[in-house]
Amino acid sequence: MKKILSLLFSLFFSFISFAQPCNTKEDANNTPTICTKGYEANYKPTAEQEKWMTTIFTSGIKSAIENTKGFKGKWKPMGGYPKTSERFVRSEVEMYMNLLGCKDNKLYEKHESGLVLNF
Repeated sequence: MKKILSLLFSLFFSFISFAQPCNTKEDANNTPTICTKGYEANYKPTAEQEKWMTTIFTSGIKSAIENTKGFKGKWKPMGGYPKTSERFVRSEVEMYMNLLGCKDNKLYEKHESGLVLNF
């Protein structure tokens, strides 16, 4: 139930902030960054991997993102990789953050612009 309420809350505020009209490039640049959690179907993490990657994201990366403006994107916990010969399992946090633009008084995500981060 807590996850459902959290999801609804984040979707509501994402919609409100993204539905705001813009007039200039500066409006897009001053829009608070929106970063939601997503998944890559082929790289679904185990519960343990997701726990650790979520901890890493919320303790270090999220606070940095909250201090930026003008981006919208997703972060994805990724797992499902084969074990190495040393029995390690690779995990990744992947982020695609597109720059926001303003066109016809509406915010939009600029194609292939912004940041791609892998941890």
